[in-house]
Amino acid sequence: MNKKSSIYIDVNSNNVCVAMTENDELTEFYIESSSQKKLVGNIYKGVVVNVLAGMQAAFVDIGLEKNAFMYVGDMIIDRAELQNHDIEIPEKLLISQGDEIMVQVVKDEVGTKGARISSNISLPGRSVVMTPTLDFLGVSRKINDEKLKQKLMKLVKAHAAKGSGYIIRTVAPEMSKKEIVAEMKQLSDLWETIQQRYKKARPKELIYTEGDLVARMLEICSIPM
Repeated sequence: MNKKSSIYIDVNSNNVCVAMTENDELTEFYIESSSQKKLVGNIYKGVVVNVLAGMQAAFVDIGLEKNAFMYVGDMIIDRAELQNHDIEIPEKLLISQGDEIMVQVVKDEVGTKGARISSNISLPGRSVVMTPTLDFLGVSRKINDEKLKQKLMKLVKAHAAKGSGYIIRTVAPEMSKKEIVAEMKQLSDLWETIQQRYKKARPKELIYTEGDLVARMLEICSIPM
């Protein structure tokens, strides 16, 4: 049976809401403030300002008013949501003051605190999240069917980009093999583009942004079926 997929968007002065349905059943719902500037997901060519060796942390200038804070273990993905979250994240920051590094915003600026950033990049899609800097395969805790989980892991492993990791998201079981593979290819191409932009970018330059909620959802839904 063919799936009937729809996307509904509501924009007002306070919030942007996006709902996604399949066969008239709600599958995903997102809400985002219309006025607050969103930094989470942005990728920058940062410059290391100060390294706190004892804390395995650093302050990095990414071109904002306040320097961003980076801790070696941070990721944009919440590992508590995964069934297996033994991700081998480096234990030491192998950087020095003045180094240029690619970083991604994990948490927005709050009050007097600058943004929280990570050098462990995550590129989210609808069915999978690609972690191009960490070779790892994780699965959402909400996928309980063991046979289905193994099938999805086998599929993702077979089409994984060399050296990259993936997290299989809750909605993956509702998507076809063709859809998942197409999305993985799209994320791999995006990562290649980001790396090329990084090479050409000036220090402290923004090299990738996910855009607002509507743009992100439309980009996800544009994946060839």
